[in-house]
This record gives sequence, structure tokens and C-alpha cells, in this order.
Amino acid sequence: MKKKPLIDEVIKLIESNHGQPYGYKELCIQTNLSVRQLVDLFKEKNTTPMMFIKNVKNKSLLEKSMGKDTYLSSLKKI
Repeated sequence: MKKKPLIDEVIKLIESNHGQPYGYKELCIQTNLSVRQLVDLFKEKNTTPMMFIKNVKNKSLLEKSMGKDTYLSSLKKI
């Protein structure tokens, strides 16, 4: 991602890497944005990048614990 990414591109990046430890450092490197820019970008979704990452991980864990892998299956359809 060399151009300035849109929020949807950053969301796809996070969702596709939800199984890996992801923090601001990794996200800044992958998106070529600063922490401030990421925080401002996620204001569109009324959240922060770290809360979004946490929610994606929690949703995936919840679905796995229920014996469903629907979240991961839905990513493969994209």
C-alpha cells in the first residue's frame, strides 16, 4: 500500500491478518500512515485502530468457540 489507503483497504488488511499480533508499528509500516493518520481515518467508523483489531479478533474467536468458522469463510468470498 504505497498510496494513501482508504478506510476499507485498512479494514481488509486488518481482517486478513487477524490471526497475527498487530499493533500500531505493524499497521503504520503496512499502510505507510502515521498513528495520528490511522486514528483520524478510523474516526469514520467511530472507533480506533486498536479497538477495531480487538473486535475483529474477538469476533473470530467467538465464532471458532461456537464451532463455526463463518467469519473466515466470509473473508474467502471477498
